[in-house]
Amino acid sequence: MSNRTLSIVLILLLLIMMLALGMRLYRLDAQSLWYDEGFSVYLARMDLSEITHRTAADIQPPLYYYLLHGWIDLLGDGEAAPRGLSVLFGVLTVPLLYAVAWQLFRSRLAGLLAALLLTISPLHIWYSQEARMYTLLTFLCLLSSYLLLLIVSRARQKLGEAAAQPAGLDWVSPALWVAYTLVSIVALYTHYFALFVLAFQAVYVLLVWASLLLVSFRFEEGEGPEQGFGPWSLLVGGLISGAITFLAYVPWLPHLLARYGADVSYWPGQLKLNEVVVDIVLSFVGGESISEEVGLLLALGLGLIFLLCLIALVVWTIRSAHNSAAHAPYAVAFVLLYLLLPPALILALSYNTPKFNARYAMVSQPALLLILAGGLAVLWQWRSDSLSNMLCQAAVVLSMLFMLIVAGYADYNAYTDPAFAR
Repeated sequence: MSNRTLSIVLILLLLIMMLALGMRLYRLDAQSLWYDEGFSVYLARMDLSEITHRTAADIQPPLYYYLLHGWIDLLGDGEAAPRGLSVLFGVLTVPLLYAVAWQLFRSRLAGLLAALLLTISPLHIWYSQEARMYTLLTFLCLLSSYLLLLIVSRARQKLGEAAAQPAGLDWVSPALWVAYTLVSIVALYTHYFALFVLAFQAVYVLLVWASLLLVSFRFEEGEGPEQGFGPWSLLVGGLISGAITFLAYVPWLPHLLARYGADVSYWPGQLKLNEVVVDIVLSFVGGESISEEVGLLLALGLGLIFLLCLIALVVWTIRSAHNSAAHAPYAVAFVLLYLLLPPALILALSYNTPKFNARYAMVSQPALLLILAGGLAVLWQWRSDSLSNMLCQAAVVLSMLFMLIVAGYADYNAYTDPAFAR
């Protein structure tokens, strides 16, 4: 990519970030703090030791409240100021999603589309304007996923180098593992459900490790897996990172177990899976500002676009299998695990005590946007006969128009319709 093209991409990304900031600041103080937000501010006004003591008996760990404590000390505790912390992490997630899309698909277009879809996302805007920890949690989980992709990319690169020469000292991979471990610990101290994102990442590491191990056995004699940097360092690094994360979380673990045993549900009986799956789908389509009747119709359209994008990504992966640099290892598996495993584990945890809200699945929303953006980028850049190219590009334009209209409709409701007030 030329410097001129890269400059254009950076300018477009900056404009998207400015749009994201504007949409999250617009009418930020139009509504009073509701109960959960008021509780956030109530806790954040306490000193750090008291925050620690109170959150030990609450349903979330203390880190978000520590940050909010410092934030309101600087900016105050009216309606807008406490929500500003969520705005900050909401905006920071936009360029981070671009970076993840680039790592996955090696496509600037996919990165820009993902950033734009997150910018206008009704779900993300809603919680970027709420004084709770959900945009911070989403940012941290996405950041840990990005660091893991860098680690995997490094492992694959070192494995390729080991095929030609013995592996030398590597300082980058340990630094990435340290960063990944720190972010994972911070995420767990922000919300318990970060554990389920770490679970999907662990499955992905095992998948990549197994594939790299198979590749390493194809090396010539004397260049087997014991000399290949990638496979065993990836597994050992993951085990060490997991052990350190666990040890760092041990002081808080009794509080987590106590809450799991004592925290009763709002409702009796078992979780109604069909209802909560519908709730998750509706939240991904229109956030908290569409009715169920309208949302289900819109979800059908988005579902067709999702299937089209997923098929395009699978076909693209198969066609580019000979070019390992064209995408991250098992990119489609990565986004599908990211999208499906955390909500599935959350639902399994909540099944017998149905205390559930669709916002808990927000940690997986970036995966949906990555599939949509990656698939649309593949279709736009499809190389076949002229008719196929035109049809693919027409599908991309129509899909983007549909998603822009849906987001605009839901965002307008959130800003103006009292029926969707918090």
